[in-house]
Amino acid sequence: GRHMERPTSELIGLLRRTNAMWESGELAKDVDTVASIFDGVVGFEAVCARHTFCSRALETLVRVGSDAQRRRFFAAVLDAVDLEQLLIDRYASHLIDLLCTLADGTGKAEAGEGASLPDLVVRVSNGLVANATARVAVCYDRYGSHVMQSLLATLSGEPSAKPAPFAGAGGGWQGEGGGGAQQHRPPPAPVAGKAKKVSPAFREALLKLVAAIGAPAESAAKGGEEES
Repeated sequence: GRHMERPTSELIGLLRRTNAMWESGELAKDVDTVASIFDGVVGFEAVCARHTFCSRALETLVRVGSDAQRRRFFAAVLDAVDLEQLLIDRYASHLIDLLCTLADGTGKAEAGEGASLPDLVVRVSNGLVANATARVAVCYDRYGSHVMQSLLATLSGEPSAKPAPFAGAGGGWQGEGGGGAQQHRPPPAPVAGKAKKVSPAFREALLKLVAAIGAPAESAAKGGEEES
């Protein structure tokens, strides 16, 4: 259906308070408030994810949320927006990058209904395998290519493959300025540590994604049948 282009002033107000509580250190200590903020954005996750300020506040919210809250939130975002649009969005792409990072660190998922964070990462990967047009658009997009690197790093268990994070919460990914300033990205910091053991599901998703990226364009269309 049609989506509301901008978050309402109530949602923006709610997420401004979220940000203020995060900066004061209160948010991490107040599970009831975190739960009520998650409840407040239900149905508007994707609209907020694609909004400059709200996306940053959601990042902080997701970091302090429980596994179940994170799962519901990311599933709602993935359900609401076309995958290509999500991954090339200047703001929402940060959240999918965060999904990859959090799924990477998940040990045993808490019991609960719905897909786990690693399941959702596999869903993103398989969505790109199934859609050659989206895959190409994402690979050649400034934001999408960053998420693609994070996705490959998470699926492969190679911490050193993770791209350098963009500018912190204050700025956009590399500052909001024009093209010239964007080129000076710091080199990725080397990440200590060996590759992690990854699940069979991650291994399988990685093989399919790498094969799809490497496929010539004409076979990509044929190979793009979903297997779900």
